[in-house]
Amino acid sequence: MGFFNWIFKSKNWKSLGLILSAYELELACLDVYNSAESKTDDKNYKLLKYRDIIDLCQKAIYPAKPHLAEVWDCDDIARQALCDVRKYWAFNAMCDVALACGNAIIETKSGGVHSLPFFVTNEKQIVFYNPRAETFFIDAKIKVYELRF
Repeated sequence: MGFFNWIFKSKNWKSLGLILSAYELELACLDVYNSAESKTDDKNYKLLKYRDIIDLCQKAIYPAKPHLAEVWDCDDIARQALCDVRKYWAFNAMCDVALACGNAIIETKSGGVHSLPFFVTNEKQIVFYNPRAETFFIDAKIKVYELRF
């Protein structure tokens, strides 16, 4: 873990990215997903580059526990991944701004509902993260019901 902390601290996270107010961030999300309900809890948010988001997640997120239907499923796994990232950010970024990330409720291709973590890049793109597959994707056509920061 010491090596990863060194890599994380070797970047000047405070000077990276873009800072938006909660209102500006909600407007940016509406530009991409105009039907989604957006809820913010903090005053300002830090938006990082796509590559920096991947670096942060690779260092912060512990492997997802096995999926257990209705006991430890997509919403629990998404919350755990976000908790890992936010805790890592809070204690290592040396920045007094919340990271622009949250939990998205989306519609699956089969018409069901799924929960995934998401991040907003400095280019105002919404990047979804699948913790079980450890993959990132951007899909402006996906049906998003809610973006909760």
